[in-house]
Amino acid sequence: MLMFGFAVFVSIIHDVTVYDEIATINYDGLVETESVPAPQQQTIGMSPFLSDQCLNSEELIEEIISRASKHASVIAMPAKAAGTSMKDYVRGCMKQDMPDNFLNDEGDTKTFLMKGQLHPPKVIASHMYNGAILSKIIANLPSEALLIYIHRHERDRLLSAIKTVIQHRGHEFCNIRYNETTNTCVLDEDKLFEPIVKKYHEIGFGDANTLTCEVYDSIERNSPNMLFMDYKEAVRLQKLLSKYHCPEMGGVHTNNDSIKAMRPKVQMQEKPEEILIDLGEWLNAKADYISLAFKLQDENGCQGKTREMERKLQSCPT
Repeated sequence: MLMFGFAVFVSIIHDVTVYDEIATINYDGLVETESVPAPQQQTIGMSPFLSDQCLNSEELIEEIISRASKHASVIAMPAKAAGTSMKDYVRGCMKQDMPDNFLNDEGDTKTFLMKGQLHPPKVIASHMYNGAILSKIIANLPSEALLIYIHRHERDRLLSAIKTVIQHRGHEFCNIRYNETTNTCVLDEDKLFEPIVKKYHEIGFGDANTLTCEVYDSIERNSPNMLFMDYKEAVRLQKLLSKYHCPEMGGVHTNNDSIKAMRPKVQMQEKPEEILIDLGEWLNAKADYISLAFKLQDENGCQGKTREMERKLQSCPT
């Protein structure tokens, strides 16, 4: 697979020939140009997660999206990886109110895409709840369709997820003091541990649950037309999609300011004097040990492949 300039890599290309001119991709998985190639060519054997390089040409990724615009583009992501923004963007671009995260339910998927409308939307987006769902998508999308997986480094994703759970559900977890009107939330450490242990909502919908060995095996077996991209490039992706699907649309960044106004504090000591620490500061101080302390990763999982993918994403120039 190949990686390209704004932190995305492609899992579909098996042979790459280097030309002097701008390259395009065809759906046989070959990079080619319309002009005569340079006298000296370099062919690189490709297979997912074995041999990768960045594609530094924005024209190339635009070509991939352009080709896919005649077919389906499916955008998938874990929790806290620009998913809400992407789903809001897709609803606006496609001018359709899609069921939330419908790809996780076979019945909802069949009903929305197959019934009641002759032409389903060309672009759809959904959070992924587990790797089994993502594996089925990889196996069942035709080679002409494009699958885009938006990724966020798990350490950062986890911190954001914990913060979101407490902010959204202060009435449940702010056991010391809670006042929604004044944005007051104080909880003790034992109460903070509860949603982490239970992998509550957004906390549990991360890489350990989504980028499983089953998913990587499915990529190897099916050689999908698939991109991995960093969540920070979501608006840039939206602008490229807009060019071919909804030119009137710009980027969409959804931000729930009313929820983020809540600044939870962790009570680390009650007596002889109360010591309160901002939840964000507490999480940053403990960040390297949270997964270890609560055993959040499956020891039989495929973190090695995910970390390899992360390193390659991070190495791409932006």
